[in-house]
Amino acid sequence: MPAEHPPALFPRPRPLGVLVALIFLAASAATFTWVNKQSEPPSSTNLYLIAPGQTYLNLEPVDLQGTKPVERAKALIEALIRRSDTSEADRRVVPLGTKLLGVTAEGDTVTLNFNSVMNTPGFWSGSEHEYLAVYAIVNTVTQVPGIQSVQIRIEGQEVESLGGHVELGEPLGKDEAVMRTGKAGGRR
Repeated sequence: MPAEHPPALFPRPRPLGVLVALIFLAASAATFTWVNKQSEPPSSTNLYLIAPGQTYLNLEPVDLQGTKPVERAKALIEALIRRSDTSEADRRVVPLGTKLLGVTAEGDTVTLNFNSVMNTPGFWSGSEHEYLAVYAIVNTVTQVPGIQSVQIRIEGQEVESLGGHVELGEPLGKDEAVMRTGKAGGRR
């Protein structure tokens, strides 16, 4: 006569039961992730924009989604481009038709790659406008935690300058001198 085994504390799981449990867990995790992403509150930051009279930069609040520095930098520049497209010609930060082709980060430096429209010569006339426009971009992006400097490229290539007045060979850091209390100046 075969020996009787005592009843198991935990009955052996059945394959169908395991499958149902796994499906339930996966659906729960997906729902939790989706709800958390949907409820992630936008964070408020600022766009730096050329002020009327073109002698300093103003701040304009903007709400953003995204938590990674590269995502935030991209969202800020895209918002800056949209805002620039609706600005008066002398207050635009970038030429009409400018597109952001990519954003990459290495250490605390972010590289912004724009299309060739960004290098439209007629747009960059005047040292003060060029300085304000470049630092509107740099100051906007360097608000992102972890980003200290910005490198501007056109179609993936380094550029010395956009209009001959602001050197872009090296990454640029924030310049507070161009805010309402100061005039365009600083490093040229």
